Amino acid sequence: ATRYPEFAERVEPYTVDELRGASLAWMTFLNNAAYFLDDLEATETPFVVTLYPGGGLNLGDPEADAKLAAVLASPMLRAVITTQPRVT
Repeated sequence: ATRYPEFAERVEPYTVDELRGASLAWMTFLNNAAYFLDDLEATETPFVVTLYPGGGLNLGDPEADAKLAAVLASPMLRAVITTQPRVT
């Protein structure tokens, strides 16, 4: 809101209560899925993740690989969407 005041009316603080009762959440980028993973699991919210290059998807990086492993191991994960072949 501070950086782009013209969009300030669109910015709201996140609360875990927004997930309660949701039938599905869609996460774009590994970092987002990893960030919200605890809340998704605590509220038993099924989710889908779209993996794009960037957004934390740095294959071979130990931190990124750990995030990916945690997201992929989640019992709430329903699908993974990829949009392009692996790039190395």
